[in-house]
Amino acid sequence: PEYAGNGLDFISLTDHRTISQRSDPDHASSSLVLVGGEEFGSAGHAGVHGASDYVDHDPGGDGVTLEDYVAAIVQAHDLGGTFSPNHPFLEDIPFPWDTEGHDGIEVWNSGWGLMAPVMTEEALAEWEGMHGEASLLYRRAVQEQGGLSSMQALAWYEAKLSRGLHEALIGGSDRHAVLPIGFPTTWVRASEPSEAGVVQAIRDMRTFVSRSPVAGQLLVEVETGGRTFGMGEAI
Repeated sequence: PEYAGNGLDFISLTDHRTISQRSDPDHASSSLVLVGGEEFGSAGHAGVHGASDYVDHDPGGDGVTLEDYVAAIVQAHDLGGTFSPNHPFLEDIPFPWDTEGHDGIEVWNSGWGLMAPVMTEEALAEWEGMHGEASLLYRRAVQEQGGLSSMQALAWYEAKLSRGLHEALIGGSDRHAVLPIGFPTTWVRASEPSEAGVVQAIRDMRTFVSRSPVAGQLLVEVETGGRTFGMGEAI
């Protein structure tokens, strides 16, 4: 009963390395805003939301490089989409790439503690042996040994904030797992109920994440100098 009137307003289907759902004649809904998406990458995943075409993690077919990931962020933006690392501290598919220009970070993937073993410094050293040096702020977040990769992702987000790098908070239910779609839930303050409105809200950092569509919410505003500032805005 608590879900009555509290369903999802939008959903982004991000299958691995494809945007084929966009061409499916059944990709339509009278009750949900459908946001086109892709789960980008192989050696480190990212959510690409709203891009009009596929973003390839290895366009040359010669193995994944830092240059491929840097170029992918630019391409996602050129295609009108956003780019946000997914489950960046999962040990088998982390995202230590030293890239810039992320629109958001998936700080909550599936259950807060489910599928969330801590990323170790030993595993990071092994990754660097294969792919090159990790970003400095990522390495600092790995030192957050709280037992959960979710805590490390949050530490990474906060470390970026401390350097003036503002990115949107993203949550993904990652429906390989046992939890239903929308656990956790990404909330956006969109100017209109459309794909463009949702994507722009992510770009503007007007997002927060809760456990589910009916979980408690905390909306923070600051009033100063006769103005009111909401989430995503800079004072």
